[in-house]
Amino acid sequence: MRPLALGMTAAFLCLPMAARAEGDAPWALQGSWWAVGGQTNGILQANTISGGPRDPALSFAFEPALGWSTVVTLQGAVRLWKGAMLVVMPGWADGAGMPNASGAAGYPDGDLQRVGKVGLAPYVARAFLHQDIALGERSAGEKKEKEKEKEEEEEEATFEERFAPSGPHRFAAGASDSRLELTLGKLSTTDFFDASAIASDPKHHFMNWALIAQGAFDFPADTRGYTYGVVAALSLPHFAARAGLALLPREANGPDLEWNVLKARSLMVELEGRWTLRGRSGSLKLLGWANWARMGSFREAIDAAGAGGLPDVTATRREGRLKYGGGVLVEQELASAARAFLRAGANDGHSETFCFTEIDRDVELGAEVSGTPWGRAADRAGLGLAANGLSAAHAEYLRRGGKGFQLGDGSLRAGWEWIGELYYAFVPVPYLEITADVQGLLNPGMNRQRGPVAVFGLRLHLHV
Repeated sequence: MRPLALGMTAAFLCLPMAARAEGDAPWALQGSWWAVGGQTNGILQANTISGGPRDPALSFAFEPALGWSTVVTLQGAVRLWKGAMLVVMPGWADGAGMPNASGAAGYPDGDLQRVGKVGLAPYVARAFLHQDIALGERSAGEKKEKEKEKEEEEEEATFEERFAPSGPHRFAAGASDSRLELTLGKLSTTDFFDASAIASDPKHHFMNWALIAQGAFDFPADTRGYTYGVVAALSLPHFAARAGLALLPREANGPDLEWNVLKARSLMVELEGRWTLRGRSGSLKLLGWANWARMGSFREAIDAAGAGGLPDVTATRREGRLKYGGGVLVEQELASAARAFLRAGANDGHSETFCFTEIDRDVELGAEVSGTPWGRAADRAGLGLAANGLSAAHAEYLRRGGKGFQLGDGSLRAGWEWIGELYYAFVPVPYLEITADVQGLLNPGMNRQRGPVAVFGLRLHLHV
């Protein structure tokens, strides 16, 4: 890694050590109306060799390779008035993928953007205003009980969750379990939609793209994973409804967003039901989304190429083309130390992938267990499985030699891409995590001529 990355990692090591030397709690950098912090996340991965024909640009693991990423984020939040907080998160990243961050729809490093190498320029990851509007007031006894619950939430929450919209901030949380929420600014749409307690955060849980979000959910984002938008929600004790409008990039997988919402936009709606089953919490989320942008059509590209021609989806792009889809996410607490999830999603499969990854059908399931049974309550172990598929038009486009920004090695024998991931996160002190991770990919890129491939990874996470 570059010297800058090592230097910043060392600095983050010193900060929490200084706080602990004074006997402070892990979450010490917070006042009555402000909170600040920082984190760094480093991932190092190596892959075995995949069989099949080779394309240097869009084939995954055709030779042994190393991939790595380093993401450094500073995080700050201030209370503006009752129920309102402003959050700003500047960041810096570096890294290089295996071999070009392509060739597998379920790519192994969730911190690596959809480019072969990451630019070094600092950027703003999130900068949003969040407002909670309470619907009703609690009694004095309820307030005291909820304050105790919130303290427990803060102790259990990951560092990033403290800065998430409606995160467990003492100084910015709503006064009621029944509330309206409004968030406006630069954000990650997966903070709100398809969000899972154990399968959305590659810094602490699963790292594979197919296990941190619905693979078929082409969620609005630039190449770093962020966009500008507005999200409104109604949250009740056993039900929630949220809707969002966000910007799309000007072109597929592009870094620049289209600010004219008449040309490009994404609409998302999600309904959530919550329950308690024998004292264990659970939830069901139903998601629907639609994107309008200057996209190409797989079928039009195939028809335009004619018999034996090479289709090019970019040549069929037109303004206002629609891509839509939906999915389901079920989570259930199995025991005090275990939680499981099940996801499934699909999109129309006609228009080109625009933002996330080239998956049209997906099913994922997995579970995470804390180390409480073996005397290491802060440690975690997780196991996840994912199956990714293509629409008929998308598969035919790739079989004919067409290329997307993620897939297209010129010799597709279509099959489901199967992914398994197993990890163990070791937490020696509250501000440090060391994770060993192994992933297996069968038919990477939905190509039965490739794989199996194993990816071995090591993740270092520090925060203060």
